[in-house]
Parts: sequence; structure tokens; C-alpha cells
Amino acid sequence: MSYYICMSVIPKIVEQSDVVPVALEFCKDMLRQENIEEIIGCNIGWLPNYANLLHDKELAVWSFNDSDSEFLYSIFRYTFVYYKKYKMLCVIGDYSDYKQIIFQNSCDQDEDFNTWQALYANDPCRDILKELVDRTVSGENIAEIRKYFNDVDWDSNLDVEYFKRWFVYKKIENALCIDDVLWDADSEDFFKFEFGKRLTVSNMTTIKVAAVNALGKEIEKLKGLMNNETDDS
Repeated sequence: MSYYICMSVIPKIVEQSDVVPVALEFCKDMLRQENIEEIIGCNIGWLPNYANLLHDKELAVWSFNDSDSEFLYSIFRYTFVYYKKYKMLCVIGDYSDYKQIIFQNSCDQDEDFNTWQALYANDPCRDILKELVDRTVSGENIAEIRKYFNDVDWDSNLDVEYFKRWFVYKKIENALCIDDVLWDADSEDFFKFEFGKRLTVSNMTTIKVAAVNALGKEIEKLKGLMNNETDDS
């Protein structure tokens, strides 16, 4: 089965006792005007009533039915993953103010070594991951890499750097229990939870206004495409 997961990394060491306050801080930050506009803009196409709203000539905040409103508000609930060993808190999703790590299959898994810098922090618990990358870059653990890919003909003219990058990817994927995170398996290594700040009336209004503006942009794009087709004909 194909999978894709993007996680935004909170850029600091998070003690387990601080997980909820830090998660709440993130949720509050996402409710800043500019973040609301960006998040709504990225998700507007998933509105349940999207197609009909594009043809609403009197589009306004009261145009959204209950399912649309529930969807818009649900965007501001987040799924967090906390790794106990690494004291690391991640949010599932791509949030532009944060560095991301991405795991997926059905593609080459040879991310650049710099990709993993999002995981580093000046703390011994996170240095385990940095050490893995550093040892692989230097070639110090080449014997371990050869053993991992034991079906590869190392005497042939192959791209050793490719296998180094692949090795790091698989090791970090395992260290972060990505399979278990994806399929909600029980684990002693991490816990996963949903969380969101309670929305005020002001928050709800701001979200709907952002949705109206985002739909307006979609309508303009649609008009542009229709005009182009008319010109081509």
C-alpha cells in the first residue's frame, strides 16, 4: 500500500511534561491572521460544498453550510507525535514556519543528508540521530551499510553515495517508527494525539472570511482558464 507522511518538527527539545503547553503554543500560532490565510488557501479545494460555492454569486461568510463550517474548523485541529527517547514533538502536515521530514514509498528513498537537520538539537537525546548521519557521510559505518544491503554487488560500478543516503533514510524511518505512526499502532516509543485550541467566535469569523477570500481567488482562476479556452477557440 502506498503511503506519504510529512511531519513538521517543533525546533526545540520538549520534555514530556511540556508536550501539552508546547502543542497549545503551536495551535495559537496557527491562528495568527497570516497563518489562517495560508492554511485555508492550501485546503480550500477540500471543502465539501466546494463546487457549488464556486458558482455562488453572493458568496459570503453565511454561504457555508454546517459540513463546510465543520471542515473549516477541523483544519485547526492537529495530529501531534511525541517521541519519548528523542524528546521531539512533531505535527503531521506541512507548515511553512517549520522544517519538515517526509517519508513515502513508491519513490527513491535517498533524501539529501541535509534533510535530516530538522531533527538535530543541542541535546544528547537527539545527537543519536545526528551521529548516524555523520558516520554515514564520512563512510565510517560502510561495513554496516554493506551488511544492510547484502544483496547488492559492491564490486560493481555502483553509486555508493546513493546507498548511503538510502541507508540513513531507512534507519531514521525505523527510529521514528513511521509504520506504527501511519497505522496508529501501540508503541512505547511515541504517543500520538489530536489537539486544537478552542476556537473563539472571532477565530471562526476570521477563518470563514479567509475561506471566502480563498474561494474568490479560485473563482478568478476559473474565469482565467475559461477566457483562455475562449481565446484558443
